[in-house]
Amino acid sequence: RSLSFFVLSIFLLHSNIRGESQTVEESVNIIYRLYHSFDGHSFSLRSRIQLKPKADGQYQFVFLDKNSISGNNINDFKNLLNTNDLYQIKIQSSTGEQTSSVLSSLPACELQKSGFKEDLLIYVDNTKNVTGVSYSTPAMALSRKCDSSKIKDTINFQSRIKLGEETVTQTLPVQPQGPKPMYLNDVKLEALDDSKTNPPPQSFLQKYWYIVVFLMVYMIIGGREEPAAKGGTAASSAKK
Repeated sequence: RSLSFFVLSIFLLHSNIRGESQTVEESVNIIYRLYHSFDGHSFSLRSRIQLKPKADGQYQFVFLDKNSISGNNINDFKNLLNTNDLYQIKIQSSTGEQTSSVLSSLPACELQKSGFKEDLLIYVDNTKNVTGVSYSTPAMALSRKCDSSKIKDTINFQSRIKLGEETVTQTLPVQPQGPKPMYLNDVKLEALDDSKTNPPPQSFLQKYWYIVVFLMVYMIIGGREEPAAKGGTAASSAKK
């Protein structure tokens, strides 16, 4: 009976741990929505992108829908080529109650030059909400010509998406550095320096050194008088 109880406890513990790990894994599977615009105002959904964890602890993006342009949007893209205009995208994320989105754009002609290859570097915060995006194509500044008549009925993108690394901003000193400007000669910048106006904290001995000295002197003087008192008592008893 005790062995059966032990096996049941191990099974329940394993199931609990497995359920928690699945919950954590599902919580980081965040879906981003990729929109595009051909007029700079109205956006329509192009595809959904899922951020999934890998076995090595890194993350990867996976397209959940067909990543292409088709239908009436083909004519819209041709108009961008004819007017040498920008193809705009918007990436939107929603985690919990927070929703954020970022915009970017590329010349439509550059996309056609590259064979519709695009590179997206997505930056997120600690909650995996999107904070920025770097949008580019590997065929920028090529000397090819764009021709809207060569556009087919469906444009299939060849997208490379990566997760951007967190960057640490540079900290600036509070106290101005370098020579003082001529128009600030009458201003005392030393008054702004807390290290000069507020002295550093003192230790116990630095604050109350006089008390320690008094106690040491008292102990020395008191230690000398005590033997004399004992000697005088012994002499008086000897006289008796």
